[in-house]
Amino acid sequence: MKIRLSWSVLSLLVFTATVSAQTAWTTRSVPATLDLREHAAASINFLTRAPDSAQGMLPYFWTFIGPDCTELRHNHWDYSENPGRNLYGLIAARQITGSLEGLEAQRAYQKLIYHSISPEYGLSSRPAYSPFMRGEGRAEVNLWDNRSVFMGLLSLYMLYGEPEVKDRLEAMLDGLEKLAVRQGKYVWFENEAYYPGHVVDPSRPPRVSQNSGGWITPLVKYWQVTGSERARALAAGLANFIVDYQHTSLSGKKKLGIANVHGALFAVAGVIREALAGGDPEHILWARRMVDYASEHLASRFGWVMEMEGREWMKPEDTNSCETCAVVDMLQCYLLLAGAGYPEYWDRAERYLRNYFTAGQMIDTGWMHACSPCPDNVASSWTDVPSRVRGCFVGWGAPNDLVDDHARVKNAIQNCCAPHGAWGLFLAWRRIVTVSGDTVRVNLALNKETAACRVESSLPYQGKVEAVLYRDAVVLLRAPGWVDRAAVRCRVDGREVEPVWNGTYVQFSGAKTGQRLSLEYPQSTETRVEKLDGREYKVRWRGDTVVALDPPGAHVPILERPWFEKDEVPQRQEPQFQFREEIDRALNEIDW
Repeated sequence: MKIRLSWSVLSLLVFTATVSAQTAWTTRSVPATLDLREHAAASINFLTRAPDSAQGMLPYFWTFIGPDCTELRHNHWDYSENPGRNLYGLIAARQITGSLEGLEAQRAYQKLIYHSISPEYGLSSRPAYSPFMRGEGRAEVNLWDNRSVFMGLLSLYMLYGEPEVKDRLEAMLDGLEKLAVRQGKYVWFENEAYYPGHVVDPSRPPRVSQNSGGWITPLVKYWQVTGSERARALAAGLANFIVDYQHTSLSGKKKLGIANVHGALFAVAGVIREALAGGDPEHILWARRMVDYASEHLASRFGWVMEMEGREWMKPEDTNSCETCAVVDMLQCYLLLAGAGYPEYWDRAERYLRNYFTAGQMIDTGWMHACSPCPDNVASSWTDVPSRVRGCFVGWGAPNDLVDDHARVKNAIQNCCAPHGAWGLFLAWRRIVTVSGDTVRVNLALNKETAACRVESSLPYQGKVEAVLYRDAVVLLRAPGWVDRAAVRCRVDGREVEPVWNGTYVQFSGAKTGQRLSLEYPQSTETRVEKLDGREYKVRWRGDTVVALDPPGAHVPILERPWFEKDEVPQRQEPQFQFREEIDRALNEIDW
């Protein structure tokens, strides 16, 4: 007789075992510096508490921030795209924390996705009618929506390997192939939105847009996970199309080919992934040009990225604002290029992580105004909104403020940034430490514990990063590109040793289990002026960390952090973990 445990019972059993194990743990003192686990835990709060529980965990697209009240409000993206986003974001956040919280929410998002599937295409569709959207009275299959849905289901499949989930993914591929236009080595989609009975017209002129570019990343990953050759062929055809036809959609001074910077950079990241998976190596050089252009003209050194390259969707009085999705995709491009052998992009990635990306997550929402008792309705919620949206990432933010009252959508947050932000945390988390054979590389000076080592960072208070080894290894600790190598000091268990450079890394050969390796260097300080969207900002840096931004924000200032000027490193206590290898095997880690 087979006994099946519900998710809630299974969670209770594992939680009880975890609590019992914790009673035997000792604690240790570690630097109280940037730890992505804390940000991932806040993401879980948002992704499990903010959605509309009365409608099956239907996400809310908007958070409107008023002077007296904060409101969550639905939009049409909530029916199709956002359950997929919330699913892959929640899985990513739980991978970082190892938390059991969110299991029921995962299944709720899965259920919403299944309910939205169009029988004609096997793809998710927006409903013909809803209480809060204008439609054509026909169900709409939106390919950008479905990119998110596919990523959510693929994350779920990587996590549990359930055959039913793979069947859904295969059905989505069937639908894509029905809608794809093929011409030689190229694949593209003629529309972003499709309605019942659509007939594909290969004679229509190709148009570069996010509906085609957005699919490269999930298709490459699906091929890597399952060996699907049709997914690989679609990804290669789309990558060829984006690169070779990119110039055909340019207008004015635009360079990326897609006006929305999030959509453009996600496509560029997909091209990089396809090239690294065995595609055209020349595509890496193309991608570098696109990324370097966006870095120089559309973004700041500290991680604020414009929402739009052009102004087609903006009024003359609107300022260009930032959505975290674009920040994540710039970060994604940096991480992929750094891993592909261009180490200068590690520095850019670390600056984004230490500054606008993590500072733009709403860890403290005490500044928001909770409404007086007001009954929720089918379109909006006012109940406990400040506590529920804790963990959301900025959407339509100014360079120096979480809230921008001159943005295209004023005093608002687009909540789709929250799950993509959680996914961005995971992209960085997976790459802090990389292991190949007996070589361990510490690429980012951020706190993390792995089966190979524990990394402790004292930045920005002190220029110091340490690795405590859990196995014998050759260890490489990366130093920032701006560091004066003559000033670098290295130690093994407190004993100073001569630095041995291996590119931008200091190499410790023959390091032994239990040893503490340290890399130390003076922190630089400087003030730089950046011009963003026509306005100048004075940015005070301490190493790779911004400690002040002038002028400061008017509502919720961001990057005003004078405490980082101190030299003393604050400490915190954390459990001294045991049974490390057993824990790692049980986590069933995924990768993106």
